[in-house]
Amino acid sequence: MKLNILFLLLSIGLMSLGLSSCAGKPVRYLAQDACLVKTGMNSSQVIASIGKPDIKTSTNGKEIWYYQKIEQHFWQKIPPISYFSSSKKIWILKVVFKKHKVVNVVYYCKTA
Repeated sequence: MKLNILFLLLSIGLMSLGLSSCAGKPVRYLAQDACLVKTGMNSSQVIASIGKPDIKTSTNGKEIWYYQKIEQHFWQKIPPISYFSSSKKIWILKVVFKKHKVVNVVYYCKTA
């Protein structure tokens, strides 16, 4: 009887641990987000559509917003292994504003 209760508690604990590992940061789909941003939108409309940017910069009278998603294998996140691992992909959505309106949207991937 005690063995059955112990097995039940162990099973519940393992299931809880397994399910909690699925919870995490929401996945970002930048290709879909790029389709939502249209020329002429203002910054409030962009934020309402795809959220706040990861990086903001300004140059030559233009404001540039960057959204990014880093794609790497789980083993590349382990410190000793990550130093010797292959490169990772960074998906980037670049939104360019001029006079507070979107003038250009670029979606691309680079290897780091």
